Amino acid sequence: MDFLKEAQNLLESCEEIEVASVDSQGYPRVCVVSKLVSKGIDTIYFATGTSGTKANHFKQNSKASICFHDRNDSVTLVGKMEIVYDIETKKSVWQDWLINHFEGGVEDEEFCLLRFEANEATFWIKRNFATQNL
Repeated sequence: MDFLKEAQNLLESCEEIEVASVDSQGYPRVCVVSKLVSKGIDTIYFATGTSGTKANHFKQNSKASICFHDRNDSVTLVGKMEIVYDIETKKSVWQDWLINHFEGGVEDEEFCLLRFEANEATFWIKRNFATQNL
């Protein structure tokens, strides 16, 4: 089985993804976020507020995990989360519905991106299990 291909297909069908950060006391915190753009399963972008809980967690600790799933298939990724302020990158992933959260549009000072870079994947796809480094 080509786990990476199957995982990419699964990711493309998922609009929402669970993201885990680590809080200041070392506890994991999982929340659901909307996927903006993905490049393979290695790089995934999300929007957040610069002063929000997620951004603050990742400023302190870049370790992250994400999970996406549909029915009986799931993929869990482990890696690092980077906060992106670059205006050109923000413009490249902007989606019109984000105006509901960032009234100033792509240049809203509160708007930043989270860029997840995976280094390990665990797959449960079509009743097959595997873990591999990316």
